[in-house]
Amino acid sequence: HIDNNTEHEVFCRCLLAAYLSKQKEHDEAINVLKVGLTHTNANFLQIQMGKVLYEKGEYDKMQEKNVSSVLKSVQKPGRYIGGEYNAIKKDRAAISCRFAFCFTDTYEIGMSNLGVRILYETLNRNPDVWCERVYAPWTDMQEKMKEYNIPLWAHESKDNVRDFDFLGFTLQYEMSYTNVLNMLELADI
Repeated sequence: HIDNNTEHEVFCRCLLAAYLSKQKEHDEAINVLKVGLTHTNANFLQIQMGKVLYEKGEYDKMQEKNVSSVLKSVQKPGRYIGGEYNAIKKDRAAISCRFAFCFTDTYEIGMSNLGVRILYETLNRNPDVWCERVYAPWTDMQEKMKEYNIPLWAHESKDNVRDFDFLGFTLQYEMSYTNVLNMLELADI
């Protein structure tokens, strides 16, 4: 039992200890569990465990758990869920190109934009192309994404934006230009 720690920190300690133990660094693993995470250990954990879990297909399951717990702590979680009426989902095996259509403002503003709807529909008419929508998260969600190392994802598939073949950004006005850089950073690009 570890007192005065968040559930996330305890989880990170256990993952790091398991990784170190696998690397035959048993003494260091025990110290991590006793002492806790340093900032360096936490960064090391994210990099190493991310690689291991991604290779084993467990990364997506962890991300879903992180996202679902984070959504409970932000304003308007519905803006990040997707699954709206008329959202287009395609079989990944049947397409040859994935396009992430990024709107540099929040979901509410992007969904009310007629140009976004027209381009989304037009691109998805092609059976070989799957166009998915990506919106800039609000500041509360951005903070949580950075804190829990959750990359920016597309609304339809929930896949990381960096996994797409093409990224497209719509720039409605000059004040949204910096949001392009922010979205690229959140996507680890």
